[in-house]
Amino acid sequence: MGKDKVVGVVLIGMSTVIFVYYTAWVGILPFVPDGNVLHAFFPPQMYAVAIPATLLSVGVTVIILVASLLILREKAAIKQKHM
Repeated sequence: MGKDKVVGVVLIGMSTVIFVYYTAWVGILPFVPDGNVLHAFFPPQMYAVAIPATLLSVGVTVIILVASLLILREKAAIKQKHM
């Protein structure tokens, strides 16, 4: 198996585990009684919204910063050419 395939399998595996964990946390845990042992494996429900919202905000910010830097570099290169 090539290196790319190994990386792909690992990423798909991690994504599947995260998806199943989050789905159980958000979709199943609210219906489990409070005293159940399952609650020990999951953070409080507030974080079910806070974590994805934070990750989305950070991701969008990074994308905007990278795009801005690329645009500024492109403008500087064009300006340098015309001098």
